[in-house]
Amino acid sequence: MSGGALPWLAAAVLLPLVVNEFKDWWPWLAVRVVRWSARRLGDPQACARYEEEWVANLEEVPGKLSPLVAAFGYLAVVPRMRRTLREGPVPLNVCPDQMPENPSGFVGRLDELARLDEHLFQHAVKKPSKREIPALLVTGGVGTGKTALALRWAHLNLHRFPDGNLYADLGAQDITEPASAFTTLGRFLSSLGIRPAHIPGTLEERVAIYRALVARRRLLAVLDDVRSADQVRPLLLESSRSFVIAISRRQLTDFTELGDTHRLQVTPFDRDDAVELLRRIVGTVRVNEELDAARELARLCSYLPLALRIAGERGAVRRGTTLPQLNAELTAPLDLPERLGSVLDWVYRSLPTAAARLFRLLGTLPDEQLTVDDAVLLMACAEVEARRLLNVLAKAGLLEPIGRDALHIHPLLRAYAQNVLNEEEPDHRLRRPPK
Repeated sequence: MSGGALPWLAAAVLLPLVVNEFKDWWPWLAVRVVRWSARRLGDPQACARYEEEWVANLEEVPGKLSPLVAAFGYLAVVPRMRRTLREGPVPLNVCPDQMPENPSGFVGRLDELARLDEHLFQHAVKKPSKREIPALLVTGGVGTGKTALALRWAHLNLHRFPDGNLYADLGAQDITEPASAFTTLGRFLSSLGIRPAHIPGTLEERVAIYRALVARRRLLAVLDDVRSADQVRPLLLESSRSFVIAISRRQLTDFTELGDTHRLQVTPFDRDDAVELLRRIVGTVRVNEELDAARELARLCSYLPLALRIAGERGAVRRGTTLPQLNAELTAPLDLPERLGSVLDWVYRSLPTAAARLFRLLGTLPDEQLTVDDAVLLMACAEVEARRLLNVLAKAGLLEPIGRDALHIHPLLRAYAQNVLNEEEPDHRLRRPPK
């Protein structure tokens, strides 16, 4: 063994022994590091405020050595905060209020709202040694009402977060450049009172300053239209008093920090809630007088809240059109409502080439259920490739798995697929597997 390897070997052997021998001292040392760090800020008011917040925040860090690691994290942001203090006061009591308006005409979703309440409560009462990430990922297909659900819950619970609320649209619809965590953190720091000239130029510094500012505050953050886990990870808060809701039409399976208990799947309405939404938009009397037609309209809209709102608003402004007449219009495959079509456009444009072609070809199927064999014949590909492409479409919210080999496509999505197929491949031919 070379002489240069001996120090590393000794360190590997001795370090665990030292850590274990002095394990009861690490939390004490962490508190001393935090107090010393806060007192280096210079400004008396800032020193007192952050010393109290940072020390209290250490109580939520599980383990013996982890609090010391967290303490050195606070120490690392002190130079940046000192420079900010010299040029102007550090914001101590800024209370951001960025939440969009409470969605109007909200109906149903009692189970989902209860699940959000339960998740927040369970997170808040867990012991520090068992504490999990204070976040929930809300997922679902196109037009299922994910954002409306999150905003409704947020407005019902704003009183639980008296230190403010943050909201960011991370721009998954922008195919060229969705918002990065770096950009979003800059906006959040600005809303927390940091002047633009004092916002750090690296992601690591922004994360450190952000977490130092919000330590022990009771903040709610809603991150809408998420495309990837990398957009969210740096925005997660460590304090049990805060809570983060991320919204995405993708499953974000690479977001390994969030297990199944941190995910909420939003599905289309049931028939009763769909009809109730039509009552709110079209009018109770009119819907009750044409109840069968209203139920058929809900079915034609696949019970999707977005489609129901679009169709309902069309019926509300055209008072002379009966609901049966409106239903007849919606059955025309080329008469897809404009706003729903625009939503589907960006979803479709974001698909890989092969997955986009399979989606177009699904518009030729005569019914709403398809199998892996259907995809094999439509694409003339191997089964493993067909499964991969179907999985891409399912993750994009365009298909709903109903078994290992079967999937469901909503009628409105099938109508959209027919439209783009007719535009891009007018000479297509349908190939169906033998029954």
